[in-house]
Amino acid sequence: MPALRRSEYGTGELRLSAIYPILAHDTGNDGLRTISLPTDQSTAEGHNSADILFATTTVKEGAVAADMQFGHAMHRIKINLKGSVPDDLTVEVKTYGEGTLDGSAGYVWAKPYKTGDDSYSIIILPQDARPFQSGEGLIRFSGGGKSAVYELKSDINTFEAGKQTTLNLTLKMGEGGVDTEFANQTRWVYGVNGIDFPGRENIKTYPVAKTDFPDGEWF
Repeated sequence: MPALRRSEYGTGELRLSAIYPILAHDTGNDGLRTISLPTDQSTAEGHNSADILFATTTVKEGAVAADMQFGHAMHRIKINLKGSVPDDLTVEVKTYGEGTLDGSAGYVWAKPYKTGDDSYSIIILPQDARPFQSGEGLIRFSGGGKSAVYELKSDINTFEAGKQTTLNLTLKMGEGGVDTEFANQTRWVYGVNGIDFPGRENIKTYPVAKTDFPDGEWF
């Protein structure tokens, strides 16, 4: 229970803010909290500790109680991989390592939490996503003696608080390493002639086990 007394804050409306879990506070500004997220979120403990909740409300004059509705203050990135995924694959995500909810400085490479065979999750500070669309990119992969980076190739411009970005990526092992150039994108191809769409009701259905299909047909 918070050790607050309404009488100690004068008259009028009172603005209350709360953060969970409790974080160390070593600055003289009570309205500013610097947040340091763990760069190693590869364990459940490290990943969960980064999930910071925040609440704020206004208490009317004369009120001595308030309900606090907590929401996620961070942003979560989920990475789903398919294709040629090496057994020794290492995944790292570039993000701010420390900052406030309205400003940060200094990038670090952080290890995400593996939630499944080829799925990862990482919690990051809200931040501008555009710097990850070039240069070192957002994600770097290493495995099988090769390495590559993934540059954000979408119209995502910000990683907003309380929201999630899901990236479905396909890895292709080749001579040049992990090929992520065309992953998670829609490409239009011109100059290819194909038969007109016959309508969904006219499309044939084949058994799942079938591997050879007639040429020039929708199915």
